[in-house]
Parts: sequence; structure tokens; C-alpha cells
Amino acid sequence: MSNATRTAHRPRQPGSGPGQVAPGVAALGPCRRSARWPARLAALALLPLAACTGQPSAEDYAAYEATLLAVGDLRTDTAPPDAPFTNDDLVRNFSRVALRHEVDIERPGSDDNAATNPLQRWEEPIRYRIVGQGVTEADRIEVAAFLDRIGDITGRAVSRAPFPPAEDAPGRAGVAGDEGVNLMILITEPAERPAVSEALGQLHPALQRSFDLWRRSPSVVCAATNLVAEQDSHAIVFGMIMLGSEVGGLLRRSCIHEEITQALGLGNDHPEVRPSNFTDDEEFALLTRHDEWLLRVLYDPRLRPGMTEDEAMPIVRRIVEELRPGNEPRREALGGAGRTSPGQGRVGSGTATQGGAGTSTRGGAEIGAGTGSGIDRGIDPGSEAARDATAGIGAAAGAGPSG
Repeated sequence: MSNATRTAHRPRQPGSGPGQVAPGVAALGPCRRSARWPARLAALALLPLAACTGQPSAEDYAAYEATLLAVGDLRTDTAPPDAPFTNDDLVRNFSRVALRHEVDIERPGSDDNAATNPLQRWEEPIRYRIVGQGVTEADRIEVAAFLDRIGDITGRAVSRAPFPPAEDAPGRAGVAGDEGVNLMILITEPAERPAVSEALGQLHPALQRSFDLWRRSPSVVCAATNLVAEQDSHAIVFGMIMLGSEVGGLLRRSCIHEEITQALGLGNDHPEVRPSNFTDDEEFALLTRHDEWLLRVLYDPRLRPGMTEDEAMPIVRRIVEELRPGNEPRREALGGAGRTSPGQGRVGSGTATQGGAGTSTRGGAEIGAGTGSGIDRGIDPGSEAARDATAGIGAAAGAGPSG
């Protein structure tokens, strides 16, 4: 199983420039690990952490969000009139976001800190489940609406897997079970995370490593990790989103949008991609129309997982020109691709049969990097052992029939 790209959502110091600290905000202490520093000093330095062992609280995150909003960031407009883009922009940004990963995880995403990776995307229907003691009804509504929108854009069948009856999994909440869950969305409370980590280790060691790195870093707000098919395929077969209950409000919604989308194959961030959720500057909180175009191109049937940049980009150019004739800057609405995955209905098993892992994270430090960086053999996510392990994750995460 091979490692896929790992990228970060890196909150920044609002209103600050490179190497500067925003007014009234203390600089990072010497015990803080090197964070990802994007163009405008992204980090959670503004959060009043207690020494080096403290984790941001709900109040800390609320204060951070308020500061971003006060300077005009975390915008919720998805087709902003001040950020038109051309077809040339889309083609260039597709290469930056879908076919790149960051080389040095302690530096921000940029042309100087990027290496190419093969195209990666889901080929199977997506069966998701949202679990954890931090899950709210608002989360369920947000995730369901967003993934329904994702299905319309990509053409992939997306459905929520119901929890098995209690008698089918005594003492366990059942994350995967026999329903073929291949996308887990974990919204956890701090107290349950050690047990969730242990359960993840039974499923795949790379998932556990990613979860542990996320939960131990106060500078990473939320994260996503994928299992990809064997190295010469690069089809994504399993995904996991990690978000803490401490994160609320618009920042929580932003995490859901960005991490789910990056788990779909748009894994890189770049400072010049605009208007987009795939930057480090926190300007846009939600998936934009520009980002929807990138997703639609990624899931066009003329492309396939494993394509190199040289193979993919001439086709990407043709797709963009056909879908969006002309090259003038504009911001029109985007139509859905329809759910027409060959040989698949709207609801499919989506059982992962092969895998590798890589992580996309949102925060001041990146969890890791590298695509196809090696083979990490583990259990088959569709096997009986995997079903038992993922059921244990559900129990550890406090999932229940209403999750």
C-alpha cells in the first residue's frame, strides 16, 4: 500500500505579512515545533496556548475565527466578483492542486516547494459514515448536503451507510461492517481519541499514524487521509476525515468542505490559486465555483488515476475548453456532472480492496508529504479483519445509530 499526498490547512495570522506578527498577537514560543508558514505567516500562534502541551480550546478557536472574520477572511461567497478566472487559470491551477504535493512539510505550498504526483481520484461509489462523540445534528446536515453536491459535480454515487442493528454488532457501533463504508468522518472529543487511535491501528497503521499526528499537534485544525490502490493505479479506495469537537462555527464548516474535497484527489495548496479553498491564507471558507470546476475536470472520464502530468495536462486543456468555451475572465454557475459512474448505481458497495495512505491536513503544521513514496503493506480494507477493526473504531468514537 502506497503513501499518497499529505497537505495542510494552515491557519494564518490575519493581517500580517511574511515574517510579521499581527498586532496584539504573541509570537510562537521556542518550544513550538516548526509550523507551516504560508505567505502571510499562517499558524495558530494567535491562540493563547498554555505552554507547549496545551491544546486549543473551543474558546480559542472561536476567538481565532472572530479575528479572521474581522479582517474580511473566511468569505462565504463562492463566485466572488473580485476574483474572476480564465480557462488558462483553471488549467494551471489544476496542475498546481491535483498533480502536485509539497516536498518540505515545514514550508508553505509553492512552486519552489512542490513535486509532481500522478492523478488520484475515487473510482468506486462513496459510502460514508460520520461518527464521534463530537458529532452534532448540524454536522450531519452539513456533511449530507455537501457530499450530495460532491456527487452531482463528480458523477460518483454517494450515500450514507446506516448503522447496523445493535444485535449485529454487540458492544460496537459499527463504522464499516458489511455496508462497505469507505469514507469515515470522525468528529471526536479529546477523551475518546486514544481509543479511536488504537482501533485505527487495527485497520491500517498509516491511518493510526495520521490520526495521532493530527491529535497531538495544536497547530493542525483538521485533517484527511486516504488509502490508495496499489502503486501503479492510484485510485483512492478509502478516506478518513479528522476534526475535533473544539472547532466550531464557520471554521468547522470550512474544515468539512476542504478536507472532504482534498480527500477526493485535490490534495495540494498553492498561494496563487484563487478564488479557492486550496490556499493557506484563509480568504475563502467554503468550496468555490472555481474549486467545483477543478473537481469536475478531475472526474471527467477522459482522465484516469495514475496519469502523469505529461499525460493528463493536454487532456485537461481540452476538457476545460469544452466545458467552458472561451478564455475571458468570468464567474458563471456550474452545472453538475450527473451520477453516471460506469456500471454503478447511485448506491453501491464501495468496498475498498487495496490501499495505501496519505494525509491532507488543515493547520499550522503538515502531517506528511509524498506520493507513492513507498509500499506500506497492511490489511485489505474490505476484508473481514478490516470490518472488525472499523466496527471497533465506531465503538471507540462513541458512534451510534443516529450518527
